Amino acid sequence: MKTLQCTTVMVNCRLKEPSHAPSPAAVPAVVYDVVLGSTVMYPQGGGQPSDNGILTISTNPPLVFNVTDVRSESGVVHHYGQFAAATADPLPEAGTPVEVSVDPRRRALNSALHSAGHLLDSCMRRIGCNLFPTKGYHFPPSPYVEYEGQIPAELKETIVQRLQEAVTDAIARNEPVAIRPVAPSDLQSICDAGLFAHGNPYASLPEVRVVTLAGAACPCGGTHVTHVGDLKQVVIEKVKAKGKNIRVSYALPTFAA
Repeated sequence: MKTLQCTTVMVNCRLKEPSHAPSPAAVPAVVYDVVLGSTVMYPQGGGQPSDNGILTISTNPPLVFNVTDVRSESGVVHHYGQFAAATADPLPEAGTPVEVSVDPRRRALNSALHSAGHLLDSCMRRIGCNLFPTKGYHFPPSPYVEYEGQIPAELKETIVQRLQEAVTDAIARNEPVAIRPVAPSDLQSICDAGLFAHGNPYASLPEVRVVTLAGAACPCGGTHVTHVGDLKQVVIEKVKAKGKNIRVSYALPTFAA
């Protein structure tokens, strides 16, 4: 998903229904829900925040719509946000041409945070920590990867140091990030077996998008950097217990939120 612009058409534009009743003192924000024929905006999912950006709608005069959130529901992508003008009356009709433009800085940050999480996971295995990953949270300002199991307290600092060395080495090697479709039956021969410790959740799909980063392949639908070296620097901040799991936190000093 490297493309940041596309031309499409309006399918539907309506007021977004509030998710909860506002308090009597609150002034409810007017949020619209726009559905397009196609989009290059990434909807939130897989531990990654959504894209933001602008829709330029070819009405007369043209309307600018600021997208602040993107979600996918039952296969339909919803672009939530507000019109730059105070009002849009009437609302754009179905079939109206629309130019979609993704905010490049937010996409770059989101992609880097997601790729850094994959890099961390690859390096965990490289240093011999073969724990089952249960969650990737690639949101600023506090991203992390969570694993099933524990690491003895006396080894946590050592793990942080070894993991930092492995991550820094991988960034210096600057290998390309590869993305390809794979048949579900081939996943366990391509990806680390530990990823399927609780079965193959992709078995019923016709194909699965697999990202290979720093030698580790993993099913993933998110956006990523082109080369590992694009990350510049990943800092392993800490390893801490989180219930029955451990959480490995990281940061990207060269990418501003």
